[in-house]
Amino acid sequence: MDVLVNTEVLQEILYRYGAIGELEKGLRLANLAVDQVGGNVLPVTLADMQLAFELMRQYGTSVKSRDAVHAATMLNNDLTYILSADRHFDQIESITRLALHQAAELHES
Repeated sequence: MDVLVNTEVLQEILYRYGAIGELEKGLRLANLAVDQVGGNVLPVTLADMQLAFELMRQYGTSVKSRDAVHAATMLNNDLTYILSADRHFDQIESITRLALHQAAELHES
């Protein structure tokens, strides 16, 4: 199973750790994320943003805007699984959320 991230994931890491005064840690984690996916980083395109707008219209505030961007990037790239603790991904059709323990089980099989 291929594993990848989008640029928004990396931005979120940098934003969060920068906001709490841990920029160096954020930089290390963002680089580790890139290394872990073997450099498979998807851009967030205009088409992704347009689909994210539609997802926000469809799901309203029950799906966070950043997560609508993740979902749109996935849908536009024919990806179906997301590793996340965020249960609101369960609402989005065509996306299957995997909890951390489920991902570990898939990796072992």
